[in-house]
Amino acid sequence: PSSFVITGNNVYQFVIEPLLTISYALLLICIERSHNRELATAYYIFFIAVGIAGISNVIVILPFSLNNRYVRLGDRSEYPMCLFEYLSHVFGTAHTFGKLGTILTRVTGIVFDKD
Repeated sequence: PSSFVITGNNVYQFVIEPLLTISYALLLICIERSHNRELATAYYIFFIAVGIAGISNVIVILPFSLNNRYVRLGDRSEYPMCLFEYLSHVFGTAHTFGKLGTILTRVTGIVFDKD
């Protein structure tokens, strides 16, 4: 493994993505703590769940990416790397089903509009 240096090739993955993830987490906290009733609908519940899955995925992918390029925590089949890879798939799947739930809340809200 080579030494860790921020370059144009990895600035997004190791600087911008973690900063955006922190910003997204702060947005989710603001939504969750809000007393606005509109932010307590099924849409925003799914929005928060999808956000947690996305943030969790970024958190487990970061050490996996560092392992591949800069530090040596082990092979993909060894602990803890196999756990990171497994969790990445779990969070990615949760993110996908959460997006589906979000879409379904929008569609059912339009189709079954009470007005």
